[in-house]
Amino acid sequence: MGSPPETKTEATAGTALAAADATGQPLPRDEFKPGLPFYGAFGSLLIVNLAAALDATSLSVALPIISKDLGGTAIEAFWSGTSFLLTNTVFQITFAYFGTFVHGVVLWCMLYYMPLYYECVKGYTPAMAGVAIFPQTFTVAPTSILVGILVSRFARFRWAVWLGWSLSVPGLALLYLLDAGTNPPQWVFLNLVSGVGLGLLYTSLSYGTIAAADERDAGQAASMYVFSRSLGQCVGVSVGGAVFQNVFAARLSGSGGLADRAAGLAREASALVEVVRHMDPTSPERAVIVNAYADALKVVWVSMAGVAFLALLASLLMQPIDITRGLETEQGLQEKSAGEGSDGA
Repeated sequence: MGSPPETKTEATAGTALAAADATGQPLPRDEFKPGLPFYGAFGSLLIVNLAAALDATSLSVALPIISKDLGGTAIEAFWSGTSFLLTNTVFQITFAYFGTFVHGVVLWCMLYYMPLYYECVKGYTPAMAGVAIFPQTFTVAPTSILVGILVSRFARFRWAVWLGWSLSVPGLALLYLLDAGTNPPQWVFLNLVSGVGLGLLYTSLSYGTIAAADERDAGQAASMYVFSRSLGQCVGVSVGGAVFQNVFAARLSGSGGLADRAAGLAREASALVEVVRHMDPTSPERAVIVNAYADALKVVWVSMAGVAFLALLASLLMQPIDITRGLETEQGLQEKSAGEGSDGA
């Protein structure tokens, strides 16, 4: 008597696994070779930073002269002006831009890989995965609006930055508890903390970057703020993917039947969702892949928590800034008083 015919689900799963790495050998990696556009882009960033540093207050020019008159050496005279320039024009804004960059890294890494957790590990449909991330998406926006109102009312923004990072670090670390056995009430409350923390940072970091710049440089500061956040979005997804691939491949390498296909399966986290979806729910290979997937995402969350902790330390160095300054313009409207401009009787 022959063996029972292979079901369609098993055939599809076997085809998908074989297509991931037919030879069982690690696929060659494309080496990154920076070209002229790469060096041109980073050279432009260096020029922008240098121009911002040189456009400092005139006190940075006077300090070396004062130091020289007081008997200081040439090195002391040079450093007195340079340190003042860096402190007032570079570091303050750099801390704010760094926080904005890290916020983009953490937020978009979480928004990209959290739905994959629900689809692959929990077996949800894409629509249900979108509903499952409501604890984060529906807390970020309202919290950022509330912070904007409070900062405008009290003219203080550093408290929101510190509180936001203080909640984001443990909130991201709590995501380590997410696994295949986590029930809905558990993952709802685990996701709320990071959602509130990242929401606090959305508006407060924009105040830190724009308020730290001079009035005439507000436009450039706003542009740099958007650039820092956009760059963080790209880096967050890329770094999360690199961490996931390495950890996932390491977990599968320790298993028996999937060790030879570990490199191929770990290449793309999103494509692996379809592979798992077409596998038999009772298959031992599916259980191994799902557990390895959850373990890899745990390392991603912990990595993001570590990056957020660096941003928390950097935010402690931010100085208080007056955000109630008047508008400096060369084409402002000057109103006349009631007695001016009237002809005498």
